[in-house]
Amino acid sequence: MTLLTPQAFIALGLTLNEFSNVLATVEGSGPLTPEEKNEFEFHLTRGSMLLSRVGAEVSAKMFADAASDLPETYREANLLYRTATKELENRRLFFLRQGTEKYWDATKLIGAATRTAFPSSSSEIAEAGKAYCFEMADAAVFHCSRAYEGGARAMAVELKCEFGIPFNQVDLHPLLNNCEAKIQKMKDLPKSDTKAADIEFYSLAAANFRYFKDGWRIRAVHGRASFSLTEAERLIDRTVDFFEVLSRRLHE
Repeated sequence: MTLLTPQAFIALGLTLNEFSNVLATVEGSGPLTPEEKNEFEFHLTRGSMLLSRVGAEVSAKMFADAASDLPETYREANLLYRTATKELENRRLFFLRQGTEKYWDATKLIGAATRTAFPSSSSEIAEAGKAYCFEMADAAVFHCSRAYEGGARAMAVELKCEFGIPFNQVDLHPLLNNCEAKIQKMKDLPKSDTKAADIEFYSLAAANFRYFKDGWRIRAVHGRASFSLTEAERLIDRTVDFFEVLSRRLHE
């Protein structure tokens, strides 16, 4: 999907309107004069570029070809115009609400550290952002849940949890239970700065995973609730911030 500013469509509309004006002046005449061809050439060249920008590739190519081999008659030029307008009729546009631009662009939404350490979860967060832009709040929450599961599995790997089956087949509930048991065992280790830092990091991470599982994931996955855009935005922001912290010590 291409993200464009309104100026691209405004410029294309003006170009096609000027093209139409030239058509009106030659309608019913015989072969186009060199001067009339030159006038069409300018609009064909510019129109090809603008049509390509908005994804109207068929018309863009026809305009580009015609700019190199100019139409000879009104009928040929009018066919180009009609093709372009017909192709544009099939285009559907949507706009980003003010203040939501960062949710559309993953490089603005997700930090480089998270994208490097958690590429799969970052992809899910990016999809959550796009769903939010389309005002699909439930879908945004669902994608965040998939991102959280990737982070939880990374923590289980780091804590050397064992399940007897691949990690990607382990449900979130037993996975978190196993992680919390490992964290509890850390408390029996001799006192040290490393122990204190590990317990703090993993305890906070496990608490966040548990909060998300019980507060969001269950309701989203099992269809027990619908979410507002405000809730989806808050969850996306929280997910982004949480993975920034996770990426300091964990990775997929």
